[in-house]
Amino acid sequence: MHLRSLALCCVMAVGGQAHALDKDITAKPWSEFAVDDVASRSNPDEYDVRIVAIDGSMEFDRKPIHRVTAGFHFLELASTKVGRRGELTSQPFAIEAKPCVRYELVAIHADRMSNRRWRLDVKKEVPIRACAEKFGLQVVEPGSTETAPATDNKATDASLPTP
Repeated sequence: MHLRSLALCCVMAVGGQAHALDKDITAKPWSEFAVDDVASRSNPDEYDVRIVAIDGSMEFDRKPIHRVTAGFHFLELASTKVGRRGELTSQPFAIEAKPCVRYELVAIHADRMSNRRWRLDVKKEVPIRACAEKFGLQVVEPGSTETAPATDNKATDASLPTP
């Protein structure tokens, strides 16, 4: 168990340095995490989440959409559901973020009385059109099984789903 914790800390430390060094994040394809006002009002088990840390770093703007470079990221997320004593709970989440995709994240709670047992859910993956256009990625229409080739040499045959 200690080895696992040590490995997790190493990933967070290395990832945090990489995230902090990216000054102009739009110089290459990026990804986004949407965390505010994503949860459905009609589902009582679904709650919004807040990002506590990105790649081990807690130095980022507190805004509803967080922009990161595409690739592997380690997030620490807290559910907005408050416990009986006013406490919040958080969980780690690792993701290989695809280029030019916004991930809408929510917490799904197993128990309506407690905030302890929940899982993170990627509610939706939405293409970021400005990113796709900038880097020559094609957006694939919903239900389509074909991959659209890139229009120039900036990208390979990458494609994006549409909402």
